[in-house]
Amino acid sequence: MKKILALFVFALCASAAGCAMAGPDDEGPVIEDRLAAQEAISEADQLFDRGKFYKAYKGYERGLRLYPRHPQREEIVKREIEEIGLKFLDGSIKVGWFGTRFLAGPRPEVGVDIIRKVILRHHKQGYEFLADAQYRLATYLFERRRYEEAQLEFEFLIRNFKDSYWTLMSEFLLAESLYLQNQGAKFDRGTLDDAQEHFRKFLDGSGVGPGATEDKRVEQARERLETIRNTKAEKEYLKGRFYFESGRYRAAAFVLRDIPARYPATVWAEEADKLLAEAQKKIDEER
Repeated sequence: MKKILALFVFALCASAAGCAMAGPDDEGPVIEDRLAAQEAISEADQLFDRGKFYKAYKGYERGLRLYPRHPQREEIVKREIEEIGLKFLDGSIKVGWFGTRFLAGPRPEVGVDIIRKVILRHHKQGYEFLADAQYRLATYLFERRRYEEAQLEFEFLIRNFKDSYWTLMSEFLLAESLYLQNQGAKFDRGTLDDAQEHFRKFLDGSGVGPGATEDKRVEQARERLETIRNTKAEKEYLKGRFYFESGRYRAAAFVLRDIPARYPATVWAEEADKLLAEAQKKIDEER
């Protein structure tokens, strides 16, 4: 039975004009079917010419799955990104109900989905235009205040396109995305710590990268770091004051004592010193 199965697989490979081999991007073994792949890509070309852009994208991806080493892979991926994904994103491609022109309008979320999937599948090929598209996607989300999504996309860019022109600016915008998640009543110490780390990385590397508005961003990064420092000091002070007002004077003293050392030259360091003196008095009275 095993011999029959092996012969069947061998015959399948031969008839498909392909063979089993290691797949690209660590996808594992694949069986290439070059004929079916070319048919899928040719059909996708026709769909593209007829304005059926989403169906064309699906056809291109099917073709590349069947023939990962297609000699025109880069050209096909570039079309998926630049002529389909990004055009959906910026509203150049308009789609109506059920793929018709009825009530046609922009569908940027389709672009978000296409760009994410194409980059995730092909980023290890090292195509420079994928880094550009990743930055466009991340900034699109950032500009719409979708900071948690933007954070993930900037992190992906920094991790997978380390030598990109956009890496340094992504450090700044990643830090901003983290920082802006902590506005209003929301406070996440871990997120602020991460924002602080990435603002510092941006400042450390600020000698390179897009320079047109870099001075402004360097100054903004410094201001953000100072704000983060003051915010952390304030939160620690409020914690100490809560303990003090609850009559837990030793706990208050423990928290307040640390603030001047960790956050010197802040208003909260001065306030902590004052409240610490009162807490110490209460502790002495209890003895």
